[in-house]
Amino acid sequence: RRASSSAAVASTVNQRNVPQTKTGQFGVPQRVNLPKESINVTKLSNGMVVASMENNSPIFRVAAVVDAGAKYE
Repeated sequence: RRASSSAAVASTVNQRNVPQTKTGQFGVPQRVNLPKESINVTKLSNGMVVASMENNSPIFRVAAVVDAGAKYE
């Protein structure tokens, strides 16, 4: 009975034109290889250096690194 219900779900998904992905042995989608992006480094007029990199995600991360301390005094 499970096989027939799985087939019904699969046919419903296919009828909705949902893009199909290749899956591995356990039904988990295989790894997607994204293009490697280079780091863009920009130096602002006030001396601040900004490094940015595309990560193909709607989430971003910010890190603040400061050259400060006895070595720079």
